[in-house]
Amino acid sequence: MENSLVLTICVIFVGAAVFSTIALAMRQSLLVAYILLGVLVSYFGMDSLADKTFIHYSGDIGIIFLLFMLGLHLDPIRLIDQMKKITSTGFWSSLAFWLIGFCIMKAMGFSWFAAIFVGVSCLFSSTIIGLKLLPTKMMSPGSIGEVMISVLLLQDFIAMIVLFLLHQFVSPSISWWHIVMLSAFLPALVVASFSFVDGILEPLMSKHQRIREYLFLLAIAWCLGLAVLSEMSGISYEIGAFIAGISLAHLSMANYLSDILLPLRDFFLVIFFFAVGMNIDLDLMGSIFMPACLLATVLLVGKPYIYKTLFLRKNINYASAWELGFRLGQGSEFTILMTETAKSFQFITPRISNLIEVSALITFLVSSFMVVRYYETPITRKANILDEEDD
Repeated sequence: MENSLVLTICVIFVGAAVFSTIALAMRQSLLVAYILLGVLVSYFGMDSLADKTFIHYSGDIGIIFLLFMLGLHLDPIRLIDQMKKITSTGFWSSLAFWLIGFCIMKAMGFSWFAAIFVGVSCLFSSTIIGLKLLPTKMMSPGSIGEVMISVLLLQDFIAMIVLFLLHQFVSPSISWWHIVMLSAFLPALVVASFSFVDGILEPLMSKHQRIREYLFLLAIAWCLGLAVLSEMSGISYEIGAFIAGISLAHLSMANYLSDILLPLRDFFLVIFFFAVGMNIDLDLMGSIFMPACLLATVLLVGKPYIYKTLFLRKNINYASAWELGFRLGQGSEFTILMTETAKSFQFITPRISNLIEVSALITFLVSSFMVVRYYETPITRKANILDEEDD
């Protein structure tokens, strides 16, 4: 067992290092490298050497930390202010993308549920890729970067709602307890978490702010503790971690906490996206490749155009509206997360999950290339290291 675990970690991270080097040379997202590594390992039958239990649970932990750190960047006051500015854009773009996914799937003869779910999966753009390819100078107040981040935050919030509903529908029937929990417990948990942070965690962090190790442990304890409490209450680990992050976001040391937790998040996320690649069934590729290419192509063309049209209505100039469209013109890591969650609950078949994930992977590849080719990114500065948290 120990040898299997060591071999698993070795395969994942040695392979990830090699594939990441190639991805950076080709101006691609590192997420693509991790997923393709998993596909390759599965294709050559090396997945039999891996400890799949370790991979599964480590990937889940990575998502918990991803959502926690996403919440750390969402100061509630700023979040509400940004939401007001782009609510109409977010609504009409979401409706348009859902219709695109739904209509394509129905036109190809898929079931109503599959078409609805694929439509939902088309709503989101990648927060990680969007931020990775956004120069620091474009994130100042009033810049197009702030507009892009506002759209991504709204989409992330919608993704949290979808994840929450998926965990509720896993029950054979939706009881009155679910309704009460949806309407009362979740807001109460949010209020209680903010009170706990202000009354206990902030004084502790302020008192020991020079002890990096203590802040590291306290942040992890808060993230995992609230995640477990949420799961025990019937919500989910992911939503609990997201709330834990938001409750800390208004603190002055929120960015510092994010920095010290970043390596831990990246460690587990490498494993998560590697596992996604391993779960892509190449035996199904013959039946899903053309639908996935069609869906990806329509999204790659349609998303920039729709965003451009909506942003022009917000008095954003023509060139900036197009740039925003291209920077938001891909699938999302949340698309993959929701797909994996739905598949684990058997809401969708492996064929549908593979179709969505292959489509998202295609959009990652093409969108990253287009943005790097035509717009300014950290890569164009010829930096030695491409940091996914370049903000």
